Amino acid sequence: MQLSLFYFADAATEKKTTGNTYQLLMDGARYADAHGFAAVWIPERHFHPVGGLYPNPAVLGAAMAMVTERVHIRAGSVVVPLHHPLRLVEEWSVVDNLSNGRVGISLASGWNPRDFVLAPGAYEHRRDSTFEAVQTLRDLWSGQPFGEGASKVSTFPRPVAPLQLWISSSGTLDTFEEAGRAQASVLTHLVKQDISELAEKISAYRTELAKTGSSWRGHVTLMLHTYLASSREKALQEAQTALEDYLIGSLTPYRAGTTQRVAPETHEMVRTQIKGSAQRYLREAGLIGDLNHARQVIDLCHAAGVDEIACLIDFGLKHELVMEGLDQLSTLQKYMFELERPLVRTAHS
Repeated sequence: MQLSLFYFADAATEKKTTGNTYQLLMDGARYADAHGFAAVWIPERHFHPVGGLYPNPAVLGAAMAMVTERVHIRAGSVVVPLHHPLRLVEEWSVVDNLSNGRVGISLASGWNPRDFVLAPGAYEHRRDSTFEAVQTLRDLWSGQPFGEGASKVSTFPRPVAPLQLWISSSGTLDTFEEAGRAQASVLTHLVKQDISELAEKISAYRTELAKTGSSWRGHVTLMLHTYLASSREKALQEAQTALEDYLIGSLTPYRAGTTQRVAPETHEMVRTQIKGSAQRYLREAGLIGDLNHARQVIDLCHAAGVDEIACLIDFGLKHELVMEGLDQLSTLQKYMFELERPLVRTAHS
């Protein structure tokens, strides 16, 4: 199994915990690069403090390419309907060149209607347009031209390595099956599913993939909220308030153009309501605890068919705690290496 890092910080707290908006992103990338982690995942999010530090993962991926040598740089995810495929390929080809072929891209259809101010009219058919873009992106990446006649164009720079594609899924069975038919990897989470449900969807994904005639067994990446400490009690105690604040932030409206939360007097009421969700991540749907607990979680994920754990580490803990937790993750990775899974490869470019 592979281990990677995943980012989705709350802009309202990130600078307070690090002193620099992107310090944890870059420090984590350097650590991942030096300690053999598989990848660093950067999201695309617009117009909301939670995740909004990452409006363009290609820009941050280019910066990351300059301070790393081997760790893969992945978009988790690109909201495909918001972009022209030519622009996506141009931007990520630059990152691929800067990183010497370390790029991976997960494709998402988007879910928030507000984001589609960037692409008016694209919201209604966003799912169909995402899957329709898969072959277009592969063709452009491989150097094929776009358009006909006088409007035919080709993109530059040429990529260094074949394109590695994921499909992002919140847990919909149809999306897993469609990813299999597209011979793409899958990026998912446990927000709307549990591990047993995920196992069934992974099985369906691999069934559809096998029907295409491919000998590749596919690749499933699971994002988990992550913090490891010397004891499980210590990890739970340190993570609980930060995780509750993070979940509150993700659900709370903000005044337009600011990071100021609306109606702060209601936060204690919201905190009471959110405790159940926080406990689920702390106890069942996250990787929060000590190494013994983490190994148990990894065993469950491995049995379900997961190939890679993407550790969301920037949910509000202090910078020094997160970096200390990475040392624990590095130890966990040695255990994961023993659980043999084929390395991710490109189905076809």
